[in-house]
Amino acid sequence: MTLPQHTSRFFLLFTLFSAFAYGSCIEFNAEYIWWQPCLNNLDFAIRLKNSNVNNSGSFSNKGKYRFNRTDFESGVRGGIGVEEIFCGWDLHVTYTYLNPHKANASTPCGNGLVLSTLQHGGFTFETDKASSTYHLRYQTLDGILSYEQCLGPSHKITPFFGVTWLDIHQTRKSKFSNSSNGNNGLIRWEGDYWGVGLRVGSSYTYSFSDAVNCFAKASAVILAGNTDTTSHQTTIIQQDTRTLGFSTNECVCVPGYHLTLGGEFRRTVCGCKVYVRGGYEFLHWHNIPTTRRFPKSGFDLGISTSPTKSTLGLHGIFCGTGFTF
Repeated sequence: MTLPQHTSRFFLLFTLFSAFAYGSCIEFNAEYIWWQPCLNNLDFAIRLKNSNVNNSGSFSNKGKYRFNRTDFESGVRGGIGVEEIFCGWDLHVTYTYLNPHKANASTPCGNGLVLSTLQHGGFTFETDKASSTYHLRYQTLDGILSYEQCLGPSHKITPFFGVTWLDIHQTRKSKFSNSSNGNNGLIRWEGDYWGVGLRVGSSYTYSFSDAVNCFAKASAVILAGNTDTTSHQTTIIQQDTRTLGFSTNECVCVPGYHLTLGGEFRRTVCGCKVYVRGGYEFLHWHNIPTTRRFPKSGFDLGISTSPTKSTLGLHGIFCGTGFTF
């Protein structure tokens, strides 16, 4: 059993126990999310118009980088809450999961030279074809305490704080080949970050009527956790096989923030409070692991001057429903 499974079961049992112990109302909700991951450093090759890049003297060349481009993908978010668990404070536990399809890309057919931007400096060779895939798995688990305060008949503010667990797993796999001489290369990189930390924020709600309202929410997070990365490269040049592998394990603090804007419609059906809601949200995480580049060769093959941390943004829409009894 993994850490998130242990944590989610603990939060669920604690929430249900609290509800029965205090005789409070229980809320269940489920939402569909349609988000796009946005991050940099996803280039894997460049195609040059001229094949000779070693000419001395003056020459000109033009090229175009190739990237793994991410798109909007579906995910889910679900939660359970207990109202007025202690002195007017509410408890909510929410789990979010996004597992986009692989972002595939390849160099188009055409004249010119294809150069890898991921191959190690000591293992490069001329290629005429390159392909790459990128995969992201994103999970969060939040345990939040909130306190609702009415500022008038139509205005309400709800400050909150709690604990957030984050897991981000990335995989990149790139292939390079030369059809004329059979040289080929394979690069596989994996980066995993998980961390736990504090979240604090507030939400504002404006009610047009008893049934219709709009809301805005903002929160900031700081996490402490571990980054694990592995990079393996296999190159076959003139039937000689060369392999190279690097790994890292670091303690990294990851800050982030989350902004939400949406609307909600509420009704009471058979004694249960039922609502539907939807809107737009944006998340941003810093210090997320990214692919390291190694331009050197020989005794300097372990030297890398490229960034090892990047940012991950997620934005898109959400819609869902919930009920309280």
